Amino acid sequence: MVSEWSVLIPLFLLLMGACMGCSEDIYSPSRTLYHNGTIYSMDDQNQKFTSMLVEDGKIIQLGGEQLKDQLGNEPYQSFDLEGRFVFPGLIEGHGHFLSLGEVVCGLDISGLNSWEEVLDRTVEFARELPDTSWIIGKGWHPNHWVTLPENTTEGYPNHAELSRLFPDQPVILQHSSFHALLANKKALEIAGVTTGTPDPVGGRIIRFEDGSPSGILEENAMGLVMDHYWDWKNNRPMEEKIQEQFMFLDSASRHCLSFGITTFVDAGIGFREFQILQQYQEDQGLNLRLWAMASGPQLLEGAFDSLVPYQSENHRLFVQAAKAFVDGALGSNGAWMLEEYLDQPGWTGQNVTDLEKLEAIGQKCLDLGLQYCVHAIGDRANRQVLDIFQKLFEKNQQDGQDLRWRIEHAQIVQPTDFGRFGQIGVIPSMQAIHCASDAPMVIPKIGSTLAREGAYPWRALIDHGSVIANGTDTPVERVNPFENLYASVTRKASPDGKAFFPEQAMTRGEAMKSLTLWNAFATKMDPFIGSLEIGKWADFFIVDTDLLYCDSAKILEAQVLRTYVDGRMVWSQ
Repeated sequence: MVSEWSVLIPLFLLLMGACMGCSEDIYSPSRTLYHNGTIYSMDDQNQKFTSMLVEDGKIIQLGGEQLKDQLGNEPYQSFDLEGRFVFPGLIEGHGHFLSLGEVVCGLDISGLNSWEEVLDRTVEFARELPDTSWIIGKGWHPNHWVTLPENTTEGYPNHAELSRLFPDQPVILQHSSFHALLANKKALEIAGVTTGTPDPVGGRIIRFEDGSPSGILEENAMGLVMDHYWDWKNNRPMEEKIQEQFMFLDSASRHCLSFGITTFVDAGIGFREFQILQQYQEDQGLNLRLWAMASGPQLLEGAFDSLVPYQSENHRLFVQAAKAFVDGALGSNGAWMLEEYLDQPGWTGQNVTDLEKLEAIGQKCLDLGLQYCVHAIGDRANRQVLDIFQKLFEKNQQDGQDLRWRIEHAQIVQPTDFGRFGQIGVIPSMQAIHCASDAPMVIPKIGSTLAREGAYPWRALIDHGSVIANGTDTPVERVNPFENLYASVTRKASPDGKAFFPEQAMTRGEAMKSLTLWNAFATKMDPFIGSLEIGKWADFFIVDTDLLYCDSAKILEAQVLRTYVDGRMVWSQ
C-alpha cells in the first residue's frame, strides 16, 4: 500500500519551492512599491523614474522617492531595488516557441566548431534514445565551423558519415535557418527519396554527380522526409505526445523568462499546435504572454474558422495574425532575388508560395480582422509582398497604417523600396542577430554594393519612417536578447568581431525600443505592454546593467535578476 506521506512530502516540497521562489508576493498586500532604482519607462517621452507602484497586476503610479511619502498609511509591500535597473519586459519579436523548447530539451547542434563536433554530439545524444526512435537535431551551420568537412556537396556536408554512424536509424539534422536539412540514408529510404525523385515545386534535392540524393533537402523538399518523421511522431500514444509538448513549453517559458522576455511572438503555428497551447494554458497556465501567428495556408483552408482572432481570458495566449512564406533563406540561396547569385550563376532563389495564394490569404486576414505577416528575405520577395499588400489595401479601401501588417525578416531590400514600408504602413520585422551571423556569406552571394546599401538596412528603414520589430528567430539563433541588442547597435557578433556596414546600426535607444515598445506596436499590444506607463500591465525585469548607457561590450554580460508578469514574480536568479 502506498503511504500517504509518499504523496504529501513531494507536494509539501513543491509548495515550499513555490513559496521560496515567490516569497515577495506570497501573503503580501496587493500593492507593491519598487523604489531606489533606475526605472526606464521606454515610453514615447523616454521618461526615467526611481519608484513604481504596482497594484493588481497593473502600474498605478510612477515617480521619485517622494512617492513613498504619498502612500500614507495604506498597506503596501516595499521592494528596495538597491540601485539596480528596471526595464519593460522584453518582447521576442519573431521566434518559434515549441521549437525553442524542443531545442532546450533535445539535440542542440548550434554554435559548434565543426562537422565532426556535430556528429559527436549526435552520437552522444542517441545513446539515450531507443533504437526505434527517429533522431532529430537542430541548428548546424557551416558558417559557424572553423573548417569544412573534406567532402562537401554545394558547400554542404553530405549523408555519408551520418549514414555510416547510423545505418539502421533515421536521422534528420536541421540547418539553423530551418530552410534546409540533412537526412541520412535510412531516413531517405523510409521517405522513398531516390535518384528518380523529382524536385518538388519550391524545393530542391541536392544531389551527387550521379544524380543520387546527397541527403540535403532545401525548402519544400524537406517535406519529403519531414512528413514521415511527423507520421512517426504523431503515431505515438496521445499521453506521451502531450507530456512531451508540455515539457517543451515549460522549458521554453523558463528559458525566456530568465532573459527578461515576458512576451513571445510565435511566427507560425498550425491548428494542432494551437490546440496544444490552448490545453497547456487551461491545464497549467502560461507564465508569459504568447502572441502567435496562425499558419496562413491552414487559415485559407478553414482550419481556424470561427476561432480567430483569439485571446485567452487571462491575456496570456493570443492568435491574432496569420503567417505565410514568399521565399526561402539566404544561406541556402533560397531568398528570391532580382539578380542572380554570385556563387550560383543563373539562380535567383525560390518563390515557395504562389503569389495568388499569398493574396488570397491576405484577403482572408482582412475578412477576419487579422494581421498578415509574410516571410520575405530577398529583394524581389520584399518588393512582391509590398505590391500584394498595397494592392489589397487599395482594393479593400483600408489604411495600412491601421492594419500593421508585417514583412518578416526583410533582410535584403532595394533602396528604392525603403520608403514604401513607412508610406503604406508595413512593419519590417527584422532579426538583428542575423546580420552578425550571416555577415561572412552575404557579399559572396549578393555583392558588396547591394550588401552595403540594402542588407539588413535598419538605419535606412528607420530614417524612411519605419519602426523595427526586432527578434532572434529562435531557435535559428539563441533567444538571448542581449546578444541581439548588441548586434543591433554594433552590427557585430562579438567585441573582437568586424562590424558589417556599421552605418546601418540602430542607436541604443532605438534598439531598446525595437525590443519593447516597437515590438508591442507591431502586435497591436502597445496599449498594454512595451513600456512602463500608468494603466499598463506590470511586465518588467530587474537587471544588473544599465542597458541604455553602459559600454556596448557590457551588454553581453548583463544578468537578469528577476522577471515579472502582471506584477507577479515569475523568475528569479
